[in-house]
Amino acid sequence: MSPIRFACLLLLAGTVAFRGFAGATQVESEVPAYALPDPLVGGDGRRVASAKDWRDRRRPELLGLFAQEVYGRTPVGRPADLRFTVREEKAAFGGRAVRLRVGVLFEGREDGRQMELLAYLPTGRRGRVPVFLSLNFDGNYTTTTDPDLPVPQHWVNGLWSNRVKDHRATEGGRASTSICGHTPTSSSTATAW
Repeated sequence: MSPIRFACLLLLAGTVAFRGFAGATQVESEVPAYALPDPLVGGDGRRVASAKDWRDRRRPELLGLFAQEVYGRTPVGRPADLRFTVREEKAAFGGRAVRLRVGVLFEGREDGRQMELLAYLPTGRRGRVPVFLSLNFDGNYTTTTDPDLPVPQHWVNGLWSNRVKDHRATEGGRASTSICGHTPTSSSTATAW
């Protein structure tokens, strides 16, 4: 399978999987039979015939569907009050990494709309290092076993089975969300660096 076709299938699978959570089931056996559409066939029924056809017609169409059905449209420009703040930069995983937490304050203040970027950077390395970027709707603490990463005090979505009650995060949700199909089990993965 070509990388483009595989990426399209992932994109469409994500679109199907994220279509509304109200009334959605999390029990696999209760999911009715379905067929994913062919990502190389446009909404008008025409098949993608070339790389140019993909770039000019089908890719923008799929991105439009993703914006309409999943994430919404990205605002144009930079919010006037956007501010970044380094919340933490300290050793983690027994000194094998540096944990960096950066607050992205869309309204320029801690009590406004915000998100937090979390990065673990290997110690003893100079220059660039590979980085994985993943969206997380329930707090970074759900993606790691790192006990020093604080549980958020703000409202969280609670989309997954990470033990969120009334949209308030608890310690019970730590390491409960998978990233790229991998659910964290221990900090021992840092030794792979």
